[in-house]
Amino acid sequence: MRIHSVRFNVTTAFLGLALIVGAAVLSLAQGPGTAAADGGTADVTFTKWITQATAFPWDMKGVVGGDVGVGTFTGEVLSLVDDGTTTKLDAVYHINGGKQSLTADLQVTQTDATGAAVLSGVVTLGYLKDAQVTGEYKTLTTCDMPTPGNVLATVTPAANPCFKGTLHLTAPTVTFTKWVTQATAFPWDMKGVVGGDVGVGTFTGEVLSLADDGTTTKLHALYHINGGKQSLTADLQVAQIDATGAAVLSGVVTLGYLKDAQVTGEYKTLTTCDMPTPGNVLAT
Repeated sequence: MRIHSVRFNVTTAFLGLALIVGAAVLSLAQGPGTAAADGGTADVTFTKWITQATAFPWDMKGVVGGDVGVGTFTGEVLSLVDDGTTTKLDAVYHINGGKQSLTADLQVTQTDATGAAVLSGVVTLGYLKDAQVTGEYKTLTTCDMPTPGNVLATVTPAANPCFKGTLHLTAPTVTFTKWVTQATAFPWDMKGVVGGDVGVGTFTGEVLSLADDGTTTKLHALYHINGGKQSLTADLQVAQIDATGAAVLSGVVTLGYLKDAQVTGEYKTLTTCDMPTPGNVLAT
């Protein structure tokens, strides 16, 4: 999530009498001072093997790399069902990288004939909490590294099986459209609607200050996201290029869902909104 990252797609309107509405993307990171590889997304590489398969949950160990940094892997296979063609597993992966750590709850579907598998699930703890997870791995009959404690290893025939793959993490997204309803004195008031992973709901906000040097407009704003599933407040610094209406945003979630998440983003401004904007004081 720069985050525990959650990503937001945004429509906005507040940056001048000619600028009625805009569109943007925000990304949230899980903890203060952290950063995702690409705006709320990250890739984690892993090599893992089984260290206990006598009873469920099975135990797994291994190594990790990628955007979380080099580190260790532990995990559990909670259940396994094999229909003779496909093996389906419910597993928990604990990623303990040198830069970031997380836990993911995953559903795994492995093709018996090839050992190739696809994974899907969600980050339940740590870095990029609530991020959606997809991934894949292949099964190596002879691993390309030592696998201490590997209970599937055999001497005759010689085998040292492991599972080598990648997890792809993508932070949640929020869409919103908003407009200014009071611009007589600071703080300006904003209203709107939201959607995406927080659920359909309402937007309110305040522009606390604005300074325009003739080239760039800088604003301090609060965004209150009141979705049907999740709600949050973000404290944001906005820098908009006057000539294009394009802006970049940065800040932090101060309340609610993903509290303390780092926020980054960008938007473009639309002069005519694609939906009604009741109370829009910038409409002409």
